[in-house]
Amino acid sequence: MPASSAAASSPPTGRGSSLGYLLAQKLFILGAILFWTSPAALAHDFATCKNQRGDPLGVQEVKFQPDPPRSGKQVTVSVKGMPSTDVNEGQLHVDVRVLGITVNSQVLDLCSVVACPLTAGSGYEAAVQQEIPPGTPDHVGATVRLTLVSGGKTVTCLESYVQISSAPEGLLEAPSKELLGKDVQFLFEKWKREHPKAVANFKIFAENLMKVVTHNNKKDKTFTMAMNEFGSMTEEEFAETRMGLREPRTDVQRNGPIKPRVTMLRDQVDKADPPTELDWTAKGVVAPVKNQGSCGSCWAFSAVGSLESSYALKFGQLIEFSEQQLVSCDTNDYGCQGGLMDSAFDWIERNTQGLCTETDYPYTSGLTSARGECTMSSCTPVPNSVPKGYIDIPPNESALLAAVANHGPVAVAIEADQAAFQFYHSGIMTGACGTHLNHGVLLVGYGVDTASGIPFWKIKNSWGAGWGEAGYIRIQRGKRWPIGGQCGIAAKASYPVY
Repeated sequence: MPASSAAASSPPTGRGSSLGYLLAQKLFILGAILFWTSPAALAHDFATCKNQRGDPLGVQEVKFQPDPPRSGKQVTVSVKGMPSTDVNEGQLHVDVRVLGITVNSQVLDLCSVVACPLTAGSGYEAAVQQEIPPGTPDHVGATVRLTLVSGGKTVTCLESYVQISSAPEGLLEAPSKELLGKDVQFLFEKWKREHPKAVANFKIFAENLMKVVTHNNKKDKTFTMAMNEFGSMTEEEFAETRMGLREPRTDVQRNGPIKPRVTMLRDQVDKADPPTELDWTAKGVVAPVKNQGSCGSCWAFSAVGSLESSYALKFGQLIEFSEQQLVSCDTNDYGCQGGLMDSAFDWIERNTQGLCTETDYPYTSGLTSARGECTMSSCTPVPNSVPKGYIDIPPNESALLAAVANHGPVAVAIEADQAAFQFYHSGIMTGACGTHLNHGVLLVGYGVDTASGIPFWKIKNSWGAGWGEAGYIRIQRGKRWPIGGQCGIAAKASYPVY
């Protein structure tokens, strides 16, 4: 199964989706109408879902019948494969998505679809029926996602891009440039059901939806956008609640100035021999993606993420530390009104006996948007969780590469207050994003995109796993301008030392 770099609800990039996307583009350019003369379903390209590695089910082929699927009708999704491991049980989640919005879904017992157990090396065929709801737009395409969940964890996941037809069976009309009013209303209602806690503003939703469609229609795009829980927020509202990088307070008493114990030296960069690609998430030292909610606490999530990874690399145990302890108790910073990772490292070192666990001191500010009372005295610090100091990295990508390769995940700052970040879905962020640093994130690796050949940085965000590539974003690496790299990623980077 191909590990595509960008499976998306808009036409993704990579081997797992290029055929369907090129077909859709040809239809768009020529304004053609296709007549399917054969009743047999066509094999569709597919890709592993965002941030998935490997495929225990060994999927080899995905087909739809009828093809194209019809709005308001049932479609049969057929899968053929050969598992690489024994599979004894699990739930099969089937989702149909349009521009990132789930329009229909169901959960099936895997063993009701295939004869269990599936034995490694033996071939299998499975078929599930899924309804395409009436009114599903046929202008922008859809993604059918199959996810196998076993023991509460996602085992494997694949997505296949397909056009939807509202024409009589056997016809596929050329996709249109524009969404009609009824299509927007349909998607708005589905989006509200998917995100019941979000403030629903139809006008803002419609404007954001057009931004997503307009971007995804660009032929030269390197990343796709999709609607998510931020679909009814203006860019200003989004920036006010999801950013939060801010210089530390200067009106508090400390035991000394906030400064790194060590600054990364030039010879450390020159002597570095980094591998061509690296992903610390695959090495068991990066905690799951979290969600800062409506609190400008990105700095705390970035700092905690780097502390978690540094601790895991030093002591061999990945422990999820408490962001709330920093948000509520760190007097160097401003809680939900912002802060800085270096400042957080300094505060922990000088003012605590260590960080408590996430379980012992859970995060609540994402729901309240408030700092909350400090209750640090009621939780138990993790032994050896006080860092000895931190290292500031020189503001260039060579030094950043050496740091992430030789040390591990690094706390970095970026500018992230544009619609491209708000609705980023998959692929390599290459657009102009500025260097006005306002968001703290965690750099967890780097590589080269197999589909486009673009070098990238892999970043763990704190906006939940439903954003981006399962909570991650890949940003272009190696840009000569601006200084500090794409989105300013190398301008203010550091990591703690244990």
